[in-house]
Amino acid sequence: MNSLIMKWSSDAMYEGGLKAHSSVSSRTMSDLYKDSHDDLMHSPLMLVDTAGALMHESVDDLSEKESKFNNGECDIVI
Repeated sequence: MNSLIMKWSSDAMYEGGLKAHSSVSSRTMSDLYKDSHDDLMHSPLMLVDTAGALMHESVDDLSEKESKFNNGECDIVI
């Protein structure tokens, strides 16, 4: 995992205990999609505030563990 993504999740959830492997620590989507010229492909992490955007979580009633999803946030990612 990219070290910038790893740092955020490590600090937020694991008290800084996670470390990115050197073989992937600087990898971005642009490494996987070499033909893309989209600047967003060079950014390893983007947080998008959807508060007030009328995007609501839904619950998968078929899931055993109350799985939640948000179609509006999915559309932003795509």
